[in-house]
Amino acid sequence: MPAIHGRTQIRNAFVQALTSANISGINARVYSGRQRPLSQSDVDCLLVSTNTDDVSYSSTSPEREEQRNLAMQVRIERRVSSVDDAEALLDAIALAVEHVFASSTLGGLVQGIDLVRTEIGSPTEGEANFANATLHFDVWWGCRESTPETIA
Repeated sequence: MPAIHGRTQIRNAFVQALTSANISGINARVYSGRQRPLSQSDVDCLLVSTNTDDVSYSSTSPEREEQRNLAMQVRIERRVSSVDDAEALLDAIALAVEHVFASSTLGGLVQGIDLVRTEIGSPTEGEANFANATLHFDVWWGCRESTPETIA
């Protein structure tokens, strides 16, 4: 079996944690790596993605240790009965997502997870009303320079 990069392991752990949380209003639809749902039937979901993975070095030896800061996003995509109800519904789902990762290390996989920002999208009216919000997290993890598949 090929080695799996640390980023992939963390993204998979995010998806697993969110799926296991059984968040009301999402129906256990949690997708990895997508920026948008594929169809209207996929809405009422969470989309988990990574953006950047900043690296700093904590040693100068030939086998340098890396301290990494992975930018993760959890995007809420939700149909709403009225655009007037959108923010309250998004806030309720965002609260559940925040609880999943509060003081979490994903079972020791990472050193820490910090919520850094939440963006609330403008609801759209049409055939169906849609609303979205994106929670941005910094995920702190480490590895050796030569083995980014082995999280330290």
